[in-house]
Formats: sequence, C-alpha cells, structure tokens
Amino acid sequence: MEFNFNINKLLPKKINKISQSLMLEEFRGDRREFAECQKQLTRVLDDMGEASAKAQGLSKTITSAQKLRDTDHLVYLLVDSEANQGKGSVVGLLKTGSKNLFMFDETGLHYQLQPRCVLDFYVHESRQRTGCGNLLYQHMLAEEKITPLKLAIDRPSEKLLAFLRKHYGLTRIIPQNNKFVVFHGFFDDEVQDTRISRYGLSPGKAFDSPSPNNNSNDSSVNGSGSRSSYGRYAAARPVCSMGNIIHNTAVLGQPAERTGVFSPSFSAPKLERPRSLSLYSEEEQKQRTTEISTVPTPALPEHQPTPFVPIMLEAERAERERNASVKTSPSPSCAQEVGGSEAAHLDLKFYHSPLW
Repeated sequence: MEFNFNINKLLPKKINKISQSLMLEEFRGDRREFAECQKQLTRVLDDMGEASAKAQGLSKTITSAQKLRDTDHLVYLLVDSEANQGKGSVVGLLKTGSKNLFMFDETGLHYQLQPRCVLDFYVHESRQRTGCGNLLYQHMLAEEKITPLKLAIDRPSEKLLAFLRKHYGLTRIIPQNNKFVVFHGFFDDEVQDTRISRYGLSPGKAFDSPSPNNNSNDSSVNGSGSRSSYGRYAAARPVCSMGNIIHNTAVLGQPAERTGVFSPSFSAPKLERPRSLSLYSEEEQKQRTTEISTVPTPALPEHQPTPFVPIMLEAERAERERNASVKTSPSPSCAQEVGGSEAAHLDLKFYHSPLW
C-alpha cells in the first residue's frame, strides 16, 4: 500500500514493530517531528486495518491507531523500500496480543489462560504468494520467542488456515466455544483444571478434526452430528440435566446416560413418568392407604345444649342505674344557652338528650 509521504523515512527497517506509543523505539527527534511521525503512523495503521477488514469480509476494522493506544498489543509492519519510486510502501501487517480466554483441551478439561494470540494478519493482494507473509510471521515468532503451536488464532480465514497448514503443518484443530482456534499440542505444557471432564470423556480420548484433504469444513464430534471444526459453536455441549428432567429421559433413581448417533431404525425404550413424588413405591402406598381406611373412627360424645342464662354485663347495669338516677328534665334549648349573643358559635355536640 502506497502513501503520499516517505515510508522509508518513517519506517526505516524491513519489518518495524509498533507499540501503543505509536512510535518506533529507535526514534530520535524533537517534539515537532514526533507529532508528525505519529500522525503518519496513525494513517498507515488505519488504512492497513481497513484493507485487512475488507479482505476478510468483516463489518468493522480490527486494527487501528486508536485501538492500539488502549491495549498492550504489538503491530509488525512489513515494508518494501524500493516501491513507490523509492519512497517505499507497506506490504503486510501482523498484530499480536494477549487475551484472557476460557478454553478446553482435547478431553474437554477446562482452562483459563492468557495466551499470545494472532489478532490480525494481512498481506497486500499484490504481494500475496510471494513469501512476504511467511517472512513476517517468522520475524514475529523470533521476536516474541514463541512457537506456532502455542499461538491462538482469532477468527482465522480459510487463507490463513491454508497458510498455517502449508508452512507449519498445523492441521488438527481443537474445537472451542469461542472464536479462537488452537491446534493439538497447545495444552501440552499447561496445568489441567481439577474439575472433571466437561464432556465425560476418558483422558486419552480426543476429538477428531477434519483431514487437510477434506474440502468440507464440518467434522463429526463424538457422534453428535456434523459441525464446523472451529468457531463459536464448534465444541460439543455438556449434558443438560434440566433437559433430561423436562424431556423425561431420566427418572427417580436412574441416572441419565449419554446416547450416540440416532438412526431411523433405532427406537429407544420410553421410560415411564413417575406418578407422584412420594418416597414410597406403589405397593407400599396402597398398603398405607388400606391401613388408614381400616382404622376405626372414635365416636363423638352427644351434644348437650347449655341452658341460656341471661347475664347482664357490669357496664350495662351501671349505665341503667345512672340513667335511673338522673331526673327526666328537658335539656336547655340552644337559644337559651347562647343568650342572644350573635357572635357566639353553636356546638351541637353538647346539646343532646341523656337518652341519645
């Protein structure tokens, strides 16, 4: 990819390593030159990232100057110093970084790792199949002191998988539940998790990956059907105990068993649904019901009605005595109490009959 400024002055080496500072480690210059170099590197990274995303058919770019600032990732840029009339051009881009991943090995054992990952790899279309990609990849391996088997590949394209198969012999893919791809031998030096196998496999049993000569991207995993050998839904799913309960594939006292490939001629015996959640069997339940029904019911004593004796409450008797002692005289009228005062207010709650 060519630019309207001098690439050879900006990137003097054949392969240049760019970090989050957006500047080469060998840079020597004043503040004005530093700002100008950062501006030019930003344009190189953005344009190469857009070209990489377009070549891979991605909806958004993976590599940009802004994304590189916020991470500890590294970008390797391959330069052709003789192109663009001696100004130089950028031929390839390779980005690496560490990611916190949950991964599963060949037997389904669980790992939580932070491996070194290949996050973006792009060689310009005019320089593909000329050895530029292998030169850039080899330089990255030597710079980071790592083997190709220990790298996790982020969403590899078919071209990248063919590249790894041709130059490094990586063909046996371990299915994962995320978008990363690893190969057999990736977990050889890792400490296994103490938890049991997620898929219930024996320690020596591994998944089968597709043959390099096979044009199809699907592979059979444990007889559970055909699925892609890599990608988000590549790895087998664990047995769901809740699904067994809903579909009545396991009854009380009988553990659920994993089944293999179902054929049209095979008919699994239908298990009987338990009639209740009682701890007793049907015979014991019938016997308990019979015993309960044969127990004689004790006779209740005859009801003897209690004679009604009128009882006068103490408060009611005192009220009657008080009313009898009060003389039956009419209450004073409202007009008499007011006494002709027009400004006075009348409160009716104090003027009532004693019997009210």
